[in-house]
Amino acid sequence: MFAHLPRLSLVSLLSLVSGCSLLYDFNKTQCLQASDCLSYGPDFKGSSCVSHVCVRPQATGGAGTGGTGTGGAALGGQGGTGGCTTNRACITKANDYRPAVCIKGACVNLLSGECPQLLPLDQQLQDAALDSEDPLIFGGYADVVSGGSAMLDNYDLAVTELLRKVNGIPGDGSTRRKVLGVVCQNIDTKSEGHAFFDRSIDHLTGALEVRGVVATVSAENLGYLFEHTKAAKRSTFFLSTIDSDSTLTSLNDQGLIWHMLPGGAEIAVSYQALLARVAAFVKPTGDLKVALVYTPDIRYLSDMRDYIDANVKFNDKSFLQNSKAGSAGALDNYRSYSTKSNGSATDLGPTIAGLLEFGPDVIISLGSVEFFPKIVKPLEVQWDTNQPSRSKPFYIASPDQYNNPSTTAVLTDASSVQSRLIGTNYPAATDPANYNAYLGRFIGAYPEVPNPAGRENFYDGPVYLLNAIAAAGSVAAMNGSDIARGMKRITDMTASQAFNVGPTDMSKMFGVLAVTGTTIKLVGTLGPPDFDQQTGARKGPASLWCVDKANKFVPDILRYDSAKGVFAPTSLGSFDTKCFSGF
Repeated sequence: MFAHLPRLSLVSLLSLVSGCSLLYDFNKTQCLQASDCLSYGPDFKGSSCVSHVCVRPQATGGAGTGGTGTGGAALGGQGGTGGCTTNRACITKANDYRPAVCIKGACVNLLSGECPQLLPLDQQLQDAALDSEDPLIFGGYADVVSGGSAMLDNYDLAVTELLRKVNGIPGDGSTRRKVLGVVCQNIDTKSEGHAFFDRSIDHLTGALEVRGVVATVSAENLGYLFEHTKAAKRSTFFLSTIDSDSTLTSLNDQGLIWHMLPGGAEIAVSYQALLARVAAFVKPTGDLKVALVYTPDIRYLSDMRDYIDANVKFNDKSFLQNSKAGSAGALDNYRSYSTKSNGSATDLGPTIAGLLEFGPDVIISLGSVEFFPKIVKPLEVQWDTNQPSRSKPFYIASPDQYNNPSTTAVLTDASSVQSRLIGTNYPAATDPANYNAYLGRFIGAYPEVPNPAGRENFYDGPVYLLNAIAAAGSVAAMNGSDIARGMKRITDMTASQAFNVGPTDMSKMFGVLAVTGTTIKLVGTLGPPDFDQQTGARKGPASLWCVDKANKFVPDILRYDSAKGVFAPTSLGSFDTKCFSGF
């Protein structure tokens, strides 16, 4: 029931993306074995048969770039090859069986080396959408890896349910527009550079003239994508499936960037109550000693640190006043340490040595995957030698460390850490009914996905994007501003009519949205659509997670009550029973 996925998902581009191309045919079965692919001609030599589709050993190739135009519809764009009047003509003629659409009289390939995945995954639904004359195309960024991913499968579930239940997005009159999603790899620019994003976003918003994109990328990369399309004068709406940060929410984006999760500062509001509760649990002798280990290269975690430094107190003093610098050397109750988010390029020896010499009662981690294996593990081993008279520290972990194998691997080696660990995260829905229904549908559709729980933000993202496009109504040339207007129509917390995400309410909801001027409250798996209508960031208090004695993550076990300034129990059970006693 949690919404945050560790940043392990922002991986380097796998060979699948640049090493092969999907060959498309209207027949569901192209091949049963690799030799069947030779029947399509000499260009198919060396092809393999993957899921009854011939895959050649070379990249698909992009379709050029284009200017502004028709928004999410495949009805505009420049580039491409061959004359056409229908989408079918682009696939039945000699086009290497690649999925393509007819845009301004030219066949344009839907996929590129950077954007290798087409949704829906179901071949029959995909065929029907490609065969229609006015498919609505949206863009996406996700893990595109061999065997699928939790992100991609959640995107697919949103598209598949829409097509199967109501046959697509409402168009003119009683017509419905089929939906196709072109998904690009969410590669991190630290390894690839901005050139990769230049090519992918130009393919989406230039060649295909997509004007709505659901994105699971870092804040830095999301900002770059927005600025790129802004500079190219392509009005594009971006819906991030993950956290917001202060740089993005303060951007003058004309309402074109929205976020499914709150920002770091909103989570950090709870740290005053959390630190007071931890202090009462550890019962220090004398003043409480706190260390903070942070990663400045993850922006929402930097936002958390800035808020904590400025607003949170312990020992009745601010963090700075507890430090040597802030107390002119009179106190040494607070120290901070900076690391890289993966720790691979940083010598963490000085950080570990500093923590062992300092001997804090509490260590706050505002880091990622590096913290537990590279800091906690050696710290636990060396603590008794360096600090024989002090108890081992209590750890407050970050959202990035929830549901992360690097966290539980350390607990196996040092089991006592389990009773000295609590973590913060984004809140799950107060009423879990929508989430439970979604999770059941997801597991039924994608039984091969391991650990599917807690990925609901990857489902809500495309659901809200597609419904915002529907709420924008029928416009001649849909752009990002139209989708932003549609987003506001479906996220009105004061609306008299509420609908749940998922198949059940779709038909009735579209009927209400067909009435000009109406607004609705679309309740997601994450709960009601409580967004800041100015910044596009979701609102929501922090919740707490722990790891139980069986080394399994326990999400949302306590939730911050902002009105009372305390952490309160949730409906998920007793903290003492599920986590550890006495907290």
